[in-house]
Amino acid sequence: MKIAISSFGPNLNSRLNPRFGGCSHFLVMDMNDMRLEVFENKSADHGGSSGSEAARFLASKKVNAIITGRCRPSAYQTLSDLGIYLYLKQYGTAKEVLEKYKKGQLRRATGPNLKSREPAD
Repeated sequence: MKIAISSFGPNLNSRLNPRFGGCSHFLVMDMNDMRLEVFENKSADHGGSSGSEAARFLASKKVNAIITGRCRPSAYQTLSDLGIYLYLKQYGTAKEVLEKYKKGQLRRATGPNLKSREPAD
């Protein structure tokens, strides 16, 4: 199983970026061997289509699930059509959300959302 995390940076100590299509990096963790792959999000600057483009890119990398903060309806539909699970309303570091996932503390999304739960600084 491969899990992608939308991130502000290229490592597990980076903060989760709440914008799925607009993040700078995707961290892809293979949960079978705990191998991490890092990809720059080349579709981040493509406006409203960035989420759908990012979804297709992650599908090409055989990602099974994505952890992020929020997701537009068009990207959610693309992910759903591709059979990729989505975990929304998350915040913290990539390492923290992976730990939550491993402990079964994340709930699979049943629809898109445009707001994240990230606490104010």
